[in-house]
Amino acid sequence: MVSQFYFITSKPTTTGFSLKLIPRDSPESPLYPRNLTKLERIQRIIHFSKARAAYLDAVSFPNATFNTDSISLQLLRDGFFYMFQVGIGNPPLNVFLLMDTGGGLIWTQCQPCQNCYIQRFPIYYLAASSSYHQLPCDHPRSLSSYGGGSKTKGIASLESFTFANSRVVDNMIFGCSNDNQNIQFAQPGDGGAISGIMGLGFSPDSLVSQLSTEIKKQFSYCLVPFTEAMTAPSVVRFGIDIPRPPGNLQTTRFITPPPPPPGSFYYQLNLIDISVSPCRLGFSQDLFRIREDGTGGVPAPSILDQPFKQHPSFRRIPGGSTIGLFIDSGVPITRIAQHTNGVDAYDVVMRAFEEYYDSKHLHRRGRRGAFRSCYNKQPGFDAFPTLTYHFQGADYVVDGKNVDFNYNYEGFFCVGIVPGAGVSILGAVHMQSMRIIHDGNIGAVQFYPENCADEHL
Repeated sequence: MVSQFYFITSKPTTTGFSLKLIPRDSPESPLYPRNLTKLERIQRIIHFSKARAAYLDAVSFPNATFNTDSISLQLLRDGFFYMFQVGIGNPPLNVFLLMDTGGGLIWTQCQPCQNCYIQRFPIYYLAASSSYHQLPCDHPRSLSSYGGGSKTKGIASLESFTFANSRVVDNMIFGCSNDNQNIQFAQPGDGGAISGIMGLGFSPDSLVSQLSTEIKKQFSYCLVPFTEAMTAPSVVRFGIDIPRPPGNLQTTRFITPPPPPPGSFYYQLNLIDISVSPCRLGFSQDLFRIREDGTGGVPAPSILDQPFKQHPSFRRIPGGSTIGLFIDSGVPITRIAQHTNGVDAYDVVMRAFEEYYDSKHLHRRGRRGAFRSCYNKQPGFDAFPTLTYHFQGADYVVDGKNVDFNYNYEGFFCVGIVPGAGVSILGAVHMQSMRIIHDGNIGAVQFYPENCADEHL
């Protein structure tokens, strides 16, 4: 069970702070896999994307029965790609917490344990901290257990958190988890390096909500291209630490879906259409539209029943529905749903890329793993088409070099989009070199291009 509560203890002053965002495959990560080839790293990124997407499918469908016991523990373990290092308690104990932009809870494994998974680093011990407090049982917003799944239980508590080695926040509500049966946040052999999760959703118990007054309900990140992530870290900024945006700031509001599973808040955007390079595909505005009951709309007859000049590839598929598009940095690779109210949106987008590259006379190599369309690289070729998501009120343009995955040592590249059985997800690879701002004051995401590798703590 996950509590929905809001307990603000911070001083009502506007401030900010920043945290280094650690990809799990970077040298700074305790999960860093050494001696992997680039191909093996790409395969791991695909694996993490599938795990996270499967988890989102399991918890996000409207009116679905949500049973946390049915979710594979591997999905809970592998469905996260970025992490923070923070200090908990006084004196602070440094722990690694996975970043979850779709969840609210802050929790860590705690001693004394009833059942704890093996952890490489010391487990937080509440009796060793002078700043620990348990919420009293008669507190109107206390709880006796919480969960990142029904097999994770603990105590709703208050504690000091240290961010970036200097920013101390007292009396943060978090879950002190002492019963973690069968859950591990690392692959076998990684030694239990992860202690818990840091939720960045807008649910009441998240970091963003608890510090809403201080950070003006805003957080932001700028993801360094994966090819540069080994030497230039990405940064998550809160409040006044977010850089002042330039004049080309674009804004699109979040969709307010039906109540999600407790402790969850998934950032959904109103996707209207998609363009590949200058060619707008002409999806019906109802294709991705969200109705009040959370289901998608009905595709326009003009698309399904009449020839489509540029891309006559729309085809009906039986059944299916979509609840729109999530923006989720925990999913590395973007996916587009196949069952989009009777239209295979993924197929339409991929055919547009295939027609573009075929027109450039590139030799198609076919499927490579999870990627449907791959091409031999030609010397000097750099005319990679952009991919544009047309959101309500804003156009999000992905640079062509960030759309594709390059297998440089093998001399080919692949269109870096995978099919989705359920929701469509704008993943981290398509957020590279883009400043993303989540603003709870206006219920919107804002963005503009930025050279993220120039950012420093």
